[in-house]
Amino acid sequence: MQLIDPPATYPPDGLEDWFCGGHTFLPDGRLLVVNGTNMHASCDPETGFTGHQDAWILNPFTVPAPTWVQAPQLDKRWYPTAKLFGDGTVGVFGHTSAPIGGLQPVHWLQWTPGPNGWITRDNLKKKTDCTAPTEDNSIFDYPRLQVLSNGQLMWADSYHPEGLHELDNDPTRYLDIGPQTWCPSVQYQWKEATTPSTLPRDGGTAQLILWNGDHGPATFKEIVYAIAGATVGVDGNDCSLPTSTFLKSVEKIVNPTATDPPPGQSLPAWVSVADLHEGRANANVTILLDGSIFVNGGVTTDGSGSCCSLFHAERFKPEEIFGGPPADWAEQNPQSVDRRYHAVAGLLPDGRVFSAGGFMLPLVYDPDPPPSDEVLDAKAMSAHTIEVFSPGYMFAPSRPTIDSTSFVVPQRVYQYNAQVVFNVHLASNASVARVAALRNGTSTHAYNPDQRYVQLEFNPPVSLGNGFWRITAFAPTDGSHAPPGYYMLTVVDNSQRPSPAEWVVFES
Repeated sequence: MQLIDPPATYPPDGLEDWFCGGHTFLPDGRLLVVNGTNMHASCDPETGFTGHQDAWILNPFTVPAPTWVQAPQLDKRWYPTAKLFGDGTVGVFGHTSAPIGGLQPVHWLQWTPGPNGWITRDNLKKKTDCTAPTEDNSIFDYPRLQVLSNGQLMWADSYHPEGLHELDNDPTRYLDIGPQTWCPSVQYQWKEATTPSTLPRDGGTAQLILWNGDHGPATFKEIVYAIAGATVGVDGNDCSLPTSTFLKSVEKIVNPTATDPPPGQSLPAWVSVADLHEGRANANVTILLDGSIFVNGGVTTDGSGSCCSLFHAERFKPEEIFGGPPADWAEQNPQSVDRRYHAVAGLLPDGRVFSAGGFMLPLVYDPDPPPSDEVLDAKAMSAHTIEVFSPGYMFAPSRPTIDSTSFVVPQRVYQYNAQVVFNVHLASNASVARVAALRNGTSTHAYNPDQRYVQLEFNPPVSLGNGFWRITAFAPTDGSHAPPGYYMLTVVDNSQRPSPAEWVVFES
């Protein structure tokens, strides 16, 4: 593992910090890091910390070491979610520069790589009435956003702007990030659709785009999962509130859209799937190579109002991928370190999951009386370790293997809809169940906004003898199905054994 130093000129004024910033990978594989914490001399947690406006780009391909370049500045912002869209631009959503607890109307900051830098969009509104001004729709920290295959942006969690401890069970919201045809002369508009039974804060999301095996239009199904979270509480960690509720519920929505349905048909609705074994908030959610969903870390409550860390992990196999009756969540081996808020997790190309960071002791906000400096120091302790989890398929004999030298396009850069041709080795009597590409994710504060699982259409494999098969798959249809950039390509056989992944790039 290589340690990458910060830029030599960072921070510009000695105050900025990447803590509580956002990030996403650009189409060319560089990492964009936006905003973060601006620390003031007062050290007052209510007024002494605000967002800053700096942005940086890390180029991991330069030699002998990765290099940083400062990007154009944007609005001051804290806890943002950065989303790469299908056209290669980036939108930044979320908390503005207000101190802890502050909620302000927010902006969509869209950035196209090039000299023009950031474009500030109008305030995002949640009503669709174009004839009169509409109420501001404040978005708090790290909104759970998904870029859908129909080109819309989906906001899959909720926040009530009236106060930190209240939940507004609002409908799921959608935004047309393309032509903005609803109200082109007024505001950018969120459009409301169906409502989950419990719309949580600080939960996890997972997005799957699945091929149904047919050829032609309408051959893909999209599923978004909303996993656990907290209905009341500050960042899912304040277990001192007697009304805090930590959810074990999991819901999914199939083919989400805000398009008006034909007469007699309803909008796609959220439906419940199997619950987790325990309620938890601020857990990390990672999509594995085989398409299963892995959850680790986070907190729950022990009933007395104190936070309890969750060490055991859970894994779920979506029926749309694995078939059979609806599955339950299966408990996995526990990890050894407390991984809660500020923890990160992500998929490695060989199929393992790394888990790192996180606060090691409960956080209690707005204590009365204020704790001593020693207690504050203890409560701010974070884990400086990394653990790696090996799912069961890592121990399966005779996993498929992709011949890394067999790609017809050696650079492995494919335009949308292009053929992706390579060889794979299968065990005797094994066959190819699916070919999938998993977007290279980014993770912070127990949230990974970039990950997605995209099945690829493929032709019947051609035998080459000695267990080798020629695969002709097809790159995703467009950037809405798979935003441009780096993906982990894997082949899964009929025994649900995924191959170690190989890197590929999809682009327009």
